Amino acid sequence: MEYHRVYIEIVVRALEEADIDVSMWCSKGIRPRSGRLTLSRRRTAPVHGETYVVLAWTEEHGWTLGHTEAATRPPTQTEQLFGTVLPEPRDLVPVIRRATSTRPTVGPVIALRRAGDNDGFEEQLAAYWGPMPQPESGPEEDTSDPRLNQLDTLLERLLAAYTGSACGAPLPTPEAAQRDADEIRAALADVHTYCRELRGARYAAGVQGYRSGARSARRRH
Repeated sequence: MEYHRVYIEIVVRALEEADIDVSMWCSKGIRPRSGRLTLSRRRTAPVHGETYVVLAWTEEHGWTLGHTEAATRPPTQTEQLFGTVLPEPRDLVPVIRRATSTRPTVGPVIALRRAGDNDGFEEQLAAYWGPMPQPESGPEEDTSDPRLNQLDTLLERLLAAYTGSACGAPLPTPEAAQRDADEIRAALADVHTYCRELRGARYAAGVQGYRSGARSARRRH
């Protein structure tokens, strides 16, 4: 399981809820596992100019902050932000807020652990994964979201119309085509809302899973 992706996603949500916008982020599951967040230049430009401010994470070095001239290039002028590889997401907020208002303190980036170490890291990381909430439904009930069904129906209708035109059927009138376009645009907006709701549910489940894991860990100690 890519537990680290859930951790990175929770960090992104914590930053965005603190009005620290993340313009793009990604994670990689190849050892050592890693993640990368690019902060919005809306916040960073007053201090950092046109350069991109990048937060990078690996399971060996933890979080570092650096700059890059292109969003896809490795960052330079790197600063290691924590002495642990897995700080709590909320602890990143004041550190990143401070980092975006000052130039980084460039220094050596040291390995804090090694991928595969038997040091409890996997259990800590897995604690961020929580069970996805399941909708209540009867055994015969269709649990598909109607917003997805609506978009599927509209696209099938559009495909049928233009497939038929290839066989000699008349094309839709401009008015009908405009209605189809408006309906599909509205359905896509509904699906976008649905995806945001899923992301929020996943974030809440991850936080709950982390808290449950943390409580279990405290009881064991």
